[in-house]
Amino acid sequence: MSGRKTYDIAPEEREVKEWRAARRLELRNEYMRELYDPKRTEPLLDTGILRFVSTRAQLEKLYTPTVRNVIPFFLIIGLMWGTAEVLNRRRAKREHLYQTGQISYADRVYKYK
Repeated sequence: MSGRKTYDIAPEEREVKEWRAARRLELRNEYMRELYDPKRTEPLLDTGILRFVSTRAQLEKLYTPTVRNVIPFFLIIGLMWGTAEVLNRRRAKREHLYQTGQISYADRVYKYK
């Protein structure tokens, strides 16, 4: 028995798998032919990567802000702003205690050495 034959799939699925394998082999051979061309002067351009990049560029044009994708954005920005606000208030409170002399230099956590 050959290990490359699969009998437990539908004929349509088998046909699709064979077509994909043939297409993969065809693309591989074309890439190898271009890669090892002795007269090649410019770098190889991978068409798959070019298609991907152009699709991503098109996606930016097609993007429309909705409530569903704007809420997480503002949630993240709000959390960052809230964290910064809490840290600034803590620091300002501590600095006020230092400047008014309510905490002596000897009792401070961070000191200049």
